[in-house]
Amino acid sequence: MTQSTAAKLRQVVGTWRLPRRVGVFFAACAGLLAIVVAVTVLALAQFVRSGDQAINRWAPAGQASQDLLADMINQETGVRGYALAGSAEFLQPFDQYSRQQTRDQARLRELVRGDPVLEQDLTNLAQVADEWRSQVAIPLISLVNAKDRTAKSAVDDAVAKTRFDLVRKSAAGLSEAIAHNNQRAVDSRRAALIALYACLVVSVALAVAAGLLAWSGLRRWVLAPVDRLAWQAREVATGHSRQPIRPTGPPEFRALGRDVERMRRRIANELARLAQAGEELSRSNADLEQVAYCASHDLSEPLRKVANFCQLLERQYGDQR
Repeated sequence: MTQSTAAKLRQVVGTWRLPRRVGVFFAACAGLLAIVVAVTVLALAQFVRSGDQAINRWAPAGQASQDLLADMINQETGVRGYALAGSAEFLQPFDQYSRQQTRDQARLRELVRGDPVLEQDLTNLAQVADEWRSQVAIPLISLVNAKDRTAKSAVDDAVAKTRFDLVRKSAAGLSEAIAHNNQRAVDSRRAALIALYACLVVSVALAVAAGLLAWSGLRRWVLAPVDRLAWQAREVATGHSRQPIRPTGPPEFRALGRDVERMRRRIANELARLAQAGEELSRSNADLEQVAYCASHDLSEPLRKVANFCQLLERQYGDQR
């Protein structure tokens, strides 16, 4: 903000009455508080949503993908053992984990529902798993059942390894994608937590700033103008009636100061009038004293002459009584 803009802003604010200043201040505080609350609510919602995604979706999905790969490995191990040993008990893991694969695959599909990339990766895994079963596992079991001597050599056939390597690769890609989504949810949760802490810090900072601004506004808009007006009024009351009242602050205090200034002017004018009347009275008293002196002097001379004449008569005719 440039100096001219700040000056214009102070000039505009200077024309506002105190209720408007207080209202704008509290409205600004309420607006900032509403923004902080909104950001806090959004951050809290993101924190809960990301935590729910990480804990209730991607972590179980990652475990399900690992279980699905384990099911395939156990099936491959069972088929390999059956082909090498020819014992029917080795087919039990194949049958057991075939059923478990179906359940884990259904559970994983439910967890990745809504994510087209993961749904496609799971579909690809199911496809290569079915191809391994139909093109490697089932034919190998048929060879063993037929007591075909080529069954043992078919276990390490390059085609069989390639097919199962595709299963491993597809499962690894699916697990990696799920882990990426899980990490993204964890990062989002961490970012939301940081945002919550930031909102807390900002809330405390805003509370402190609002308190300081409120105190500064109270001191500048109320206390300082009232103290200045009271000091000027005391100066007038102690005899400095000629000192003008210069009001400051909001329009209400300036209006009050102007009223006090008008009262001071009336008092000063009345005192001046009384002083002038006192001076005129003093001049009148001096004139009266001069008149009385003159009158006393003018009247005392005939009295002295009468007294002298009486004394003369006393001396001349006093012995004739």
